[in-house]
Amino acid sequence: MLLFQLIRLLLRAIDLYILLITIYIVLTWLPQAQNTKLARWLQALCEPYLSYFDKIRIGMFGFSAIFGILFLQFVKLGIIQIAKFIF
Repeated sequence: MLLFQLIRLLLRAIDLYILLITIYIVLTWLPQAQNTKLARWLQALCEPYLSYFDKIRIGMFGFSAIFGILFLQFVKLGIIQIAKFIF
């Protein structure tokens, strides 16, 4: 039972982090919002993770946020499959 609750908490944390990355992406498109306290906080939270995916470029476009979110989704699916196997 405790393991099930920990898995649910981990899945919710991944969902929350995906949401934070999405908000960060939207804020980077808005020049007025980039200097706000929220934008700086999200940058400090999201950029260390997204920097792992900065090396993946298609042309001159960076898709680090998309690849970062896709990776988190795959991790989430893997956790769900492991949980199904355990329970």
